[in-house]
Parts: sequence; structure tokens; C-alpha cells
Amino acid sequence: MKKTALACFASLLSCSTIADEYLTFFMAGQSNMDGYGYVSELPSDLVKEQDVMIFHGNGVFDNQDNGGVGKWDKLKPGHGTGFKSDGKSNTLSERFGAELTFAKAIQQQYPNKKIAIIKYAVGGTGLALNTGYSNWYPNFTKGNGFNQYDFALETINNAYAVSDINGDGKSDTLKPMGIIWMQGEADAHASEASANAYLTN
Repeated sequence: MKKTALACFASLLSCSTIADEYLTFFMAGQSNMDGYGYVSELPSDLVKEQDVMIFHGNGVFDNQDNGGVGKWDKLKPGHGTGFKSDGKSNTLSERFGAELTFAKAIQQQYPNKKIAIIKYAVGGTGLALNTGYSNWYPNFTKGNGFNQYDFALETINNAYAVSDINGDGKSDTLKPMGIIWMQGEADAHASEASANAYLTN
């Protein structure tokens, strides 16, 4: 069931929609996607708010509460590790991730299009079962059975449940364009078996 849910997101990559359309990118993974760069060290051209919408799902370890809750907002620095959301308000951190430069590059690629990012990432997580501090294994059953895969799906579902993401009173359409995945360190050093299984996973 879980595999089918994420496959559905991937299958939408070629769909077309009408009016108030946002080209939407899903960014996921572990620490390098979560973001450990310091906002205070950003160059001036990346400090300002960008004309890009972001839904950043609250990152938690497996079987914890509130994973994937979030709120649409304009993209600005602070969506790195330490970012929190309760679904009603976002609390920015002093860190940033790949979303800033990715958003800037995508805007240059599609200058006349609206851009949206859906993000879910937690540092130290692995793909293979029993790797990392938490994992993305689709058939995870430990505890309550909720892991990074489930929280990523929850993030996507919560983002798509909002009809007006920019708050202008008009419905918006999110058109999936791509999945950006940045993860692998936990699988690489956990064991030879998990490293060899990375491509298949």
C-alpha cells in the first residue's frame, strides 16, 4: 500500500493542469537535504524571501508524533535542521538546506512559471531496514509502524490538501515535476549488505 502511494506521486509527473498552476518539486532525504548550513553565512542574494512557495513537513524520528505536519509559506532562509511546524505556524531555524539554491535555479529555468516545493528530510536516516537513526523502508512494522516513508507521504498529502497555497483567495493547482533525493550515508556505512542494496532500495 505504501509503495503504491508514493508511486502515485511519481506517476503524476506527466499530468497537465489548468490555471494558477505551480510546478511542484518534492525534496527528501537525510542531513544533506535537511540542511546544516548557517543562515548567517549566506550570501546577500540568498537571504531575501523568494517568490516560491514551500510546504516543509515537520521532521521526526520513527513512531513519533506530528511527522509531516506543515503550513504553506513563502520560501526564506530557515528551512534547515531545527525547523518546526505544528501545522498552524512555522518556526524557522538558523540553518538552511538545498531548497534555497534549488529554488533560485528552477526559477531561472522556468521564469514565467509559479514554483512550489514540498520538503521532508531528517538527518541520519537510512533506506535499508535497521539502518540510521530512523529509516525509509516502505514495509516498516516496528512500534506503531510509522517511519520516514509514512511521514513523507503525510507531508505530500497535507500539502495537497490545501486548495489555496498562497492565501490569495483563489484555488491553486500543484503539478508534480520531480523528486529530488539526497541520502545514502547511513546505508553506506551501516553494513556491506545495506550498501549493496542501496540501488535496489
